[in-house]
Amino acid sequence: MAAVGDARTRRATVREDAAKERDANAVTRAAITRHGGTSALVNPARVDSTPADPALAGSAQVDAALADSALADSAQVDATLAASALADSAQVDAALADSALADSAQVDSALADAVPVDSALAHLPLPDPAFRADVLAGLSRRPRAIPARWFYDRRGSELFEDITRLPEYYLTRTERSILSAHAADIASLTGPGRAVVEFGSGSSAKTPLVLSAVAPSAYVPIDISGEFLRDSVAALERQFPKLPIHPIEGDFMHRLVLPAALANQPRLGFFPGSTIGNMNAPAAVDLLRAMWETLGEGSKLLIGIDRIKPVNVLIPAYDDAQGVTAEFNLNLLHRINRELGGTIPVSAFRHVARWNDTEARIEMHLEATRDVSFSVDGRPFAISKGKTIHTENSYKYGPRDARLLLRSAGWTPIGEWTDREGLFGLILAEARAIPAAP
Repeated sequence: MAAVGDARTRRATVREDAAKERDANAVTRAAITRHGGTSALVNPARVDSTPADPALAGSAQVDAALADSALADSAQVDATLAASALADSAQVDAALADSALADSAQVDSALADAVPVDSALAHLPLPDPAFRADVLAGLSRRPRAIPARWFYDRRGSELFEDITRLPEYYLTRTERSILSAHAADIASLTGPGRAVVEFGSGSSAKTPLVLSAVAPSAYVPIDISGEFLRDSVAALERQFPKLPIHPIEGDFMHRLVLPAALANQPRLGFFPGSTIGNMNAPAAVDLLRAMWETLGEGSKLLIGIDRIKPVNVLIPAYDDAQGVTAEFNLNLLHRINRELGGTIPVSAFRHVARWNDTEARIEMHLEATRDVSFSVDGRPFAISKGKTIHTENSYKYGPRDARLLLRSAGWTPIGEWTDREGLFGLILAEARAIPAAP
């Protein structure tokens, strides 16, 4: 900002020069006054040339001559001073105007130069401390594993939406068909006027089916990807302009505080897509209990749970021919490199999907195709060829298994629907107090 300081110095100098001019004019006026109104400085010759003939001149004529001279001198001095004052004023105003314009232009230029820096900083991703902790811990343990929730940055969320439209990925279209076929039954059991709270809303692709069926009092989408959440909320606001929508950006794995506007409203939780399958049984029960605490006793939960089926149906759903799921899995490494200063050679890893029959789950891994060394957040790591980073589980349940899971967390099933082939289940449960053991 040195340019701004120089301009201020110039402005002060102009004002100081103008003050000096005004002081000089004041001295001139004082001199005239001391000479009885006659200006010896401006026109001394007029007094000296007055005729001295006593017959013609006389005292009165001399006085008149002096008076005329004084008036003329005073008028000339006044005119000179006025002209000087006007000139001074014009010069000061012009100087100040030029200085102000220069200052303004220099300041604007300085601010304009600063904008790209601020803009660049605004677009730099701020690493999530929990993301850093999970990645560093996951790469350090054996076997290596990183929680699946970190798939969902902006790019990961977009890729997952692409996955849901793949021909091999039966889950989304099957669940949507169940919702469409049984919307009236679901609405009858839930009742009208409930606030719908969706856990992991994503693009909210199936949400309109539920909102249209149950006539909700409000909608609360919860998602870890804030940018994706805002886009989906904007779309729903256009589709349901009179519905109050209260988005929450955050991790729903723990109890959440809902907006105050929902304080006295009955609630319906919505947890589609068999996301519950991404957790092992203890973690799934913990999540369902957190939902119970978030929604409260008497609330209801509509949850999608994928079922066990032949391996030749399961594997393609998680390893599609177009390679979209592989890109989704590998995007986790790109995110680590971008947000945590990683140096992982992404091309040295490949996507692997396998069925673990003992655990009744699909597993997704990133397998090293050669020995690799890299760093994350300044810490060194190495993986040998053939070793993997476990990135996702998708547990599959039989009908009784799913109901038992819900009951373990205080949710009592009151309705259940499936498709013709029995590929997928949709369960409506109610939050009730867990009875004491006998």
